[in-house]
Amino acid sequence: MEPVQLTIEAEPTATGEAEDRLRLRMPRVSDLPRIAEMSADEAVVANTLVPVPWTAADGDAHLDRYRRSWDDGWPRWVIAGADDDVLGAVGLRPEGFGAEIVYQTAPWARRRGVAVRACHAALRYAFDELSVHRISWSAITGNHVSRLVALRLGFTMEGIRRHGVVQRGEPVDAWTAALLPGELRKPSEPPVDYALWRQRAGVFSAPQPRLATALEHVALRPLTDDDVDRLTATGADPVTRRWTTVPRPYRTRHSVDFVNTFATRVWRLGTGAVFAVVDADDLYCGTIEIRLHDDDPRRADIGCITAPWSRGHGYMTAATKALCRYGFDVLGVERIEWHAHVGNEASIRVATKAGFVAEGVARAGAPFFGEHRDLWQGAVLADDLPTA
Repeated sequence: MEPVQLTIEAEPTATGEAEDRLRLRMPRVSDLPRIAEMSADEAVVANTLVPVPWTAADGDAHLDRYRRSWDDGWPRWVIAGADDDVLGAVGLRPEGFGAEIVYQTAPWARRRGVAVRACHAALRYAFDELSVHRISWSAITGNHVSRLVALRLGFTMEGIRRHGVVQRGEPVDAWTAALLPGELRKPSEPPVDYALWRQRAGVFSAPQPRLATALEHVALRPLTDDDVDRLTATGADPVTRRWTTVPRPYRTRHSVDFVNTFATRVWRLGTGAVFAVVDADDLYCGTIEIRLHDDDPRRADIGCITAPWSRGHGYMTAATKALCRYGFDVLGVERIEWHAHVGNEASIRVATKAGFVAEGVARAGAPFFGEHRDLWQGAVLADDLPTA
């Protein structure tokens, strides 16, 4: 198959400014310095399979890969701007009974709509010229920007392929999605919730922050290995066991897994955030988590556990207020729920002090080690939060 060049004309944006005119073309030897620079970018290294370090031999193999791909009937291009500078790459490769789209954007070309427009042209070519009936997409979990591009173009997320990619010798999880003919969205017509997805992509692409509370001596931060002993003591506490479903018996290994696997995975997937509640000495005093709902992106719920030595001092109320404000202002949620077993008056008291309004009791609504307990539910909206 002979290489085909595609031209993507400049179009006005929502602000009336013209976007760059793009070309999808074969790479040249003269492009190799820019390709090497792109491949050494921190985000590209973290989220793709590029060799590290990138060598001259890798450059030669890169050019050869494009030629062989076209010979096999699968298009692969570099993305070039109006001045012919390399802005990224996009291509198709066989996958199952269809194709898979692969792409990357140079750091100097990001936040300009380059990936969306180039991928749209490549996908349109695949459907119209190659009669592909299914196109898949995948990205290493945590690559929220790539996921945002896929959602913008109309891909339907299908799940996580555990250890689905080997990145420089290390198996890692990958998001997967697919696009069928007729589902491709125009770059100028983003989905309804695109602004929210874009906001969260920016949040979860950055390191998890430290949050202040209304109490100067109380803050929220990511969990660390230094929290393991105190977290273990909290998990083994009788009150914790009475009202939560922590493992029984609770061991140090459970805390290690919670800190190093569960909490980091929640942030990486963008499904919420797990924080340690800490005192003025930065010592662990409890755990609090905000969980984003799968079925409604503007809903969330909060769960927490207070260390026995920190109860009754207002730590968790301050932490809850701060995390709710973070949910509304940063994560873009509009409703946050709180659930507690009926009888857990301490948890319900924290919720009501933090501004949650009681909504009722779900009878037998909480599974608990072979039984079902009644479940208290409350919710808070942005306007419900106390100012102090």
